[in-house]
Amino acid sequence: MSKCNLALNANVNLKEQPNGLYVHGSVMVYTAETEVTIEEADITGINESILLLNLKITRNPGPMKGIPRHFSFEKHGSDVSKYTQVQVISNQGESCTVNISVFG
Repeated sequence: MSKCNLALNANVNLKEQPNGLYVHGSVMVYTAETEVTIEEADITGINESILLLNLKITRNPGPMKGIPRHFSFEKHGSDVSKYTQVQVISNQGESCTVNISVFG
């Protein structure tokens, strides 16, 4: 059984000023008390066109029930147009990489 299950999408809007990158997703957790946070990684990978995000899942005790926990991340500025993919890496050892949809 997988300890986490990621679903993810990413969009960049070049029509707005400053440009905006929006990442939305969800992860399957097994207690309603589990907390989920997402932030940009402190390091860049080998490919600078891939934005790396860290997803921290903090397990808290409670009744076992599989529920999706939603998360979102935003980044603004002219440099967001350089990204072609987003990779989310969880502290549970799973990752998900998606292509970024471009609007504008």
